[in-house]
Amino acid sequence: MPFLFIQTTENRRLLQLPLHKTTIGRSNTNTVTIEEDFSSRVHCTIQLVDGRYILQDNGSRNGTKMNGQPIASPINLSQQATFQIGQTRFTFSVNDPRLDPNWLSRPTWVVPQPAHAMPSDPSQVFNAQNQAHLENDSQAIADDPLLDDEADLEDNVLFDPNAQSHLTDPFAVLRRFIKPHRARLNFQVNQIGLVNSRGVHLHPTALAQSEQELTEQIDSKQASDENVGQAVNLFRLLLLAAFAGRASDIHFEPGSEHLHIRLRVDGSMVSLVQAHSLLGARLYGLIKVLSEIDISKRSNVQEGHFRTQLPDRIVDFRVSFTPVIHGQKLVIRVLDSESAPQHLDDLQLPDWMLSHVRKVSTQSTGMILVCGPTGSGKTTTLYAALRDIDVQRRNVITIEDPVEYQLEGVTQIPINSKQGNTFHSMLRSVLRQDPDVILLGEIRDRETAETGMQAAMTGHLVLSTIHAKDSVGTIFRLLDLGAEPYLVGSSMNLVLAQRLIRLLCPNCKAGRRPTPKQMHQMGSFGKNIGEIYYPVGCPQCFDQGYIGRQGLYELLTMTDELRDAILKSATMGAINDALSRVLFTSLEQSGYKLISDGITSPEELDRIVGSSSA
Repeated sequence: MPFLFIQTTENRRLLQLPLHKTTIGRSNTNTVTIEEDFSSRVHCTIQLVDGRYILQDNGSRNGTKMNGQPIASPINLSQQATFQIGQTRFTFSVNDPRLDPNWLSRPTWVVPQPAHAMPSDPSQVFNAQNQAHLENDSQAIADDPLLDDEADLEDNVLFDPNAQSHLTDPFAVLRRFIKPHRARLNFQVNQIGLVNSRGVHLHPTALAQSEQELTEQIDSKQASDENVGQAVNLFRLLLLAAFAGRASDIHFEPGSEHLHIRLRVDGSMVSLVQAHSLLGARLYGLIKVLSEIDISKRSNVQEGHFRTQLPDRIVDFRVSFTPVIHGQKLVIRVLDSESAPQHLDDLQLPDWMLSHVRKVSTQSTGMILVCGPTGSGKTTTLYAALRDIDVQRRNVITIEDPVEYQLEGVTQIPINSKQGNTFHSMLRSVLRQDPDVILLGEIRDRETAETGMQAAMTGHLVLSTIHAKDSVGTIFRLLDLGAEPYLVGSSMNLVLAQRLIRLLCPNCKAGRRPTPKQMHQMGSFGKNIGEIYYPVGCPQCFDQGYIGRQGLYELLTMTDELRDAILKSATMGAINDALSRVLFTSLEQSGYKLISDGITSPEELDRIVGSSSA
């Protein structure tokens, strides 16, 4: 594959070109698009003809120059050759130029020399220019490790993500990704220690190799410890990108030649980088060793976990390998408590909801249910409630699948269905452990529901989650599972329905006047509203238009009238009638409040709630 190294007075980039034909010019329809005042729409062409690469000017206005002179006819390009369009210099190379020893000099912009001073052989131009800077830059390279966070990324060779080619330098791409978000991190990449599932530090917080050492390894068969060093450095950089981007998951998706790596940020997928399959295999091996997973088995579903030691905290990761057509897809769940609310005050609940939840969470009996779809933050809410409970005076036990965050002073029990340890069986066992507070990861069946509700009526505070659309739907979900109406009405105190709604990026959001229909749908929240804001997209928000999320809540408080409605008829009409006489704010109404405050958009509310506001 041929390569093209492009230098301007402001930046530089390296592209891997298509094999047969490349067009260069100002139009975005070209293989390579340049912002150059002296370029024409389709300025020149590089084409493979009879095994040779030919450079041809397409009758451009200002010409394509080689050795300072415009080319009048097609030129046969050698292994390495340099040409120029205006103030933009191009170095063509048949092979990856980083494998050339002179590539380590990290060439900078060079003012064109007179034609008589240039070597007669164009293949010598690239080397002659680099040699002039080799002595000055050699010490800088030795002192600049691959992952030095303080290095200016603009001084590194970066790849153009918009080019019609695969990115071949994942290290440079990751560094460019991290730079705009570096300010939110209080540690450097060389401070990420990798700890296996048994708590053993396999790779302490130190860099394995420099950029020169890693560059020399590309596509070569070095010793196994060097290969591990390369994978360790890349994996640390991937983790740093995940921390910088506030990612909840890292996805590794294998293809025929490359491993595509993406992040889930604020619920949406963001493309991060591509790595060659050989490097991807090393990454997989490292992650399996960290997670103590059998490296030889690639056709099975495999799960594990590991952690990282940061200067101020420990972050846990859950690993899942699944066989796919080109190998195994890997998803790493980032369980970073730093990015999640820690206490009830951090949940951004309305004051009246916060007061009700806090009151019930201090009681000795009762039940709090949190409902919503997968990924809506239910477990985070329950953990926030647990952290506000005095674990020194109360015996707190959790039953989870799996245990996501470790809480000091709390007994946490993972279920294991293969060994017969289900939610129901473990709950029955836990009731003999003298608990005051029980966190039940999820109510999935009738037995678990009835046992949990009976525990809530006999001197225990029970916190749990259930999959239901909203708070009213939770009542019918429990009845559908077969729970007795008297248990549902008597045991439950609060049902909290929630979603995670994305927040508009303050850097790029744009407003416009609401339509009469929108103002009518928003009711009291639409009165005197001047603008409704919408997403645009910028580098700060990864062109999503949103940055960060917060909870959207609906709280159902069990009253005597509501209990009577459940015991007598349990119809939607009877329950809604009972709710009309108490303070109740639906998810949709909570979303209208955020829209009126300019925090989110109608489209986002419609996406997560299914409203008709947009």
